[in-house]
Amino acid sequence: MSEKTKKEDDSIEFEELEKEQTAPAEPKPRKAKVADKEQLAKIEEETLPQTTKDLANSIHRASTLDEKRMAAVQMIQSGLLPNTLATIDQLDDPETREKAIGGVIAIIEYGREINITPWIALNGMHVVQGKVVMGIHMYMGLALKNNILVDIIEDYKKVYSATDKTKLVDIQTTVEITRKHAEFGGLVKVYKFSKRWSEITKAGLDGRDNYKKRPILMLRTRCITEALRLYAADIFMGTYETSEMIDVTDSSYTLDDDGNVLSRG
Repeated sequence: MSEKTKKEDDSIEFEELEKEQTAPAEPKPRKAKVADKEQLAKIEEETLPQTTKDLANSIHRASTLDEKRMAAVQMIQSGLLPNTLATIDQLDDPETREKAIGGVIAIIEYGREINITPWIALNGMHVVQGKVVMGIHMYMGLALKNNILVDIIEDYKKVYSATDKTKLVDIQTTVEITRKHAEFGGLVKVYKFSKRWSEITKAGLDGRDNYKKRPILMLRTRCITEALRLYAADIFMGTYETSEMIDVTDSSYTLDDDGNVLSRG
């Protein structure tokens, strides 16, 4: 090796050594700022397994029945659906399994037809005797969503004889439906609808447990739902309220204070 080459090599080594000594130390880990935490949360959310709401939407978007069934099973297995709709135990029996899976799919598809999102439909609709029905809260919500106001103007009002004011002949609840018809140039119409206890008796429902314990609530619920099916038929499409349909089957059921079905026998 020539003296010139040796000097060049020594010079290169010296420069590399000098760079190492003068190179800045690696920065110490810093505490994450708020923005960094938000970014981390976003990344974690994107990598989490599908939520029940995601699965509900996947049934809504699925193109094949197999895809819908698979998503329905996962939803039932999550244990987050109302017990009145489907339970994990139902998947163990071939007969109840098909009913549970079919019920979940039917509700999501039915909800889509009347403009109710999948997750909302699953938490407010049921399948009774092969028919999709909805709770009273959903009835009222769907009415408001479509700019329909429901006012109770008579609630369990006693009706007396026209000739004898001391003789009680019936009990009546009356609702007032106010609706703006966009398809008729914004025409606003007000409808009144009454439901009498004599109709409940004639249908043989007055002897049922819920009608004995909560007559005011039951008469009010029947009045509201029948009025909305009549004067907003294009929205409710004949859909029955849950307890109405259960009454037809002679099954027992438990209600909350607002008239929503909590469980059924």
